[in-house]
Amino acid sequence: MEYKERKALMDKIICGSIFFKDLTFVPISPEQEARSILVYENELSKCKHDGMLTDEQCLQICILNGSWSVANEKIIKQTQKEIHDVIRSLIWCLSNFRRLESTRKVLRKLEKKIIDYMSKRQMLLLNTANSHATKCKNNYIIASITYKDNKLLWKILDDLDNCQNINLTKSIMDFYFYSSIIPIKDIRELARNDPWRSRWTCYKKMSKSPFANKYLSTNQENLIYWSTVYDNVYESYERPPKKVIFDDDLLDSWLINENEKYEKETNKLFMNKNIDKTNTNNHQKSGKTEVFIMADPDNVKEIYDMNHIESRVNIKKQQAMLEKNKNILEADTPSSRMHILQQIQEKRKNKNG
Repeated sequence: MEYKERKALMDKIICGSIFFKDLTFVPISPEQEARSILVYENELSKCKHDGMLTDEQCLQICILNGSWSVANEKIIKQTQKEIHDVIRSLIWCLSNFRRLESTRKVLRKLEKKIIDYMSKRQMLLLNTANSHATKCKNNYIIASITYKDNKLLWKILDDLDNCQNINLTKSIMDFYFYSSIIPIKDIRELARNDPWRSRWTCYKKMSKSPFANKYLSTNQENLIYWSTVYDNVYESYERPPKKVIFDDDLLDSWLINENEKYEKETNKLFMNKNIDKTNTNNHQKSGKTEVFIMADPDNVKEIYDMNHIESRVNIKKQQAMLEKNKNILEADTPSSRMHILQQIQEKRKNKNG
């Protein structure tokens, strides 16, 4: 986008209200949001009581009659994982343009694939209890926030439910819940560039909201979220280069890798802390040099890598010995022999000293 386009988009978001023909949608309040959830829960309960199928029940029937399959569900989950893995790998292609663009094409194909499968899945769920409850919730929201000439278009929810102009209500629903939501791609471009970037920085320093309205719209919430993300990126100790920051795919990749690095360091710090605590409370008295940590199969390698190189050698020796002799005594293991030898050497040292 050019500067003028970003300025126009910024003004549109700052306004808060959304305009459609001669109608105005104001941002929904927390109370209205809570009541809309209550409407959903009540309608869902009624539908279940009346024997209407839920999303889960409908999918089970679709699987039985062949219009959907367990394989499709697995494909969706697998594709989501593949998308994550491909995004994660993008940053590694930074120095190889051809490889980067090739990987990016793979990502776009996977994104299209997941959209196609999710769309087919959603089409099967149009007449479920959940779908009806969502429609009632959306009706409540629209009835609560739609104004014409500074007055609510529908004074009560029944007025909207009984509205004869189906085309009007459908166009209002489609516009508010879909068309009025600014694509995240555009939100991100706005969040990292002027004129919004400068305004956001100034208002942050003054501890003021850049928006005039009391309650935040969806677009405003998205803009705040991504502005905060870019704040963290710019302030990062290992700040990525500008071409990464300004490329959504590459920045997503950088964020995933940074998060994994942080999680790994945090887990290691947590485990080291527990090891130190265990050593202090228990092992100093017994003179033992090993610490036992409970772990599931997924964490075994991570914990193993925490061992010093000598410890890893001892572990491999013990594993090899156990494979040869299942009934070996603990005292005969390499680590125990080494521990006993160290104790003997320590006693001799003290005696001679």
